[in-house]
Amino acid sequence: MTSAEEKTSWKEFFANKIASPTSNYGNLTSDAFSCLLQFFILINENEQYIYITPAVETNRYSSYTSYSNVSGPGFTQYSFSKPKDESDHLPDIRVKVHPEKLIGIGMFWRIVEEAKELDVITKSRDMLNKLYTSLAPEMEPNAPAIRKDFIEGYLTKLAGLIESKEEDRNERLGRMIRLMRDMIDQSEKKGTGGLKSHSALLKGEIITLEIKNNLTFSQHVPKKLDIEVYNNTTIWDLKAELGKFIESSADCMKFLIGRKELKDMDNGKTIGEFILRRRGVITVDKKNMDDIPKVPLLEKDQQLTARAKQVFTEIFNKFAKEGKMNNVAAASFIQNTTAEPSVQPVK
Repeated sequence: MTSAEEKTSWKEFFANKIASPTSNYGNLTSDAFSCLLQFFILINENEQYIYITPAVETNRYSSYTSYSNVSGPGFTQYSFSKPKDESDHLPDIRVKVHPEKLIGIGMFWRIVEEAKELDVITKSRDMLNKLYTSLAPEMEPNAPAIRKDFIEGYLTKLAGLIESKEEDRNERLGRMIRLMRDMIDQSEKKGTGGLKSHSALLKGEIITLEIKNNLTFSQHVPKKLDIEVYNNTTIWDLKAELGKFIESSADCMKFLIGRKELKDMDNGKTIGEFILRRRGVITVDKKNMDDIPKVPLLEKDQQLTARAKQVFTEIFNKFAKEGKMNNVAAASFIQNTTAEPSVQPVK
């Protein structure tokens, strides 16, 4: 048997036996799910439908500016591709085709409905959301159509469950509703695009927030400040507004309320969902940006890629005045791009 024939044989075995419509996943364990997931990835990687992005380690201990020391907020707010969510326990997959073309994707829909172990249900639900949202760069223009297809497929499955007379119908309906909730949260990582929930349409109550800034280091940036906001302001909108005061980007902020760390999927929620009193404390820290997919910075002719050139130009223009950096701007650049607080401008 040739290598091509062997790959075809494995693909048919996976599609017709493991991920077939007649397979039952009710007793699937967490370990068994991991095996199915690896099989799914292997088959679809061989078909060049997906790829796994490797991570780059950043050097946190270097005291000089280099490509391995870019942990400061002035640099980490830029991304050449999407950073990996630190809470994500699944492989960092990028999808190169319409997700419905992936071999065995229907398996995850059925696992969400049928599995008994909560961990298996959660992982399968997360995987479905990832496959429909973590698109390769060349597929990004198709993102709206892909999400529309996801919603249409979801509504079809939901309608089938509503008409079902099975004893566990209500439990399956609850799982499907949670699946859509996760998809909505996933889509609101970068805010709600001006759309407001019903709770945010009301004026809301004004609350005072004490902000502890552990993110940026500069003489003219406050370490503590009090701000007044409406309690129905979204977390993302608060981050964007706060960035004006502490000279950072919403992308690289991590919010801590008490001991609770807010995740990116909380960005579309309102402050009132986390702070119930008229006064609260939020600690702003640096989000973990260690797991960043490798991407080329240079073309074959050794020239910067268009995206790299755009990012470097934006970084320079943020600190430069009239196309030049003075000693204060240069020190501010180093502080923000390397998180090195000891650097001060030469007088």
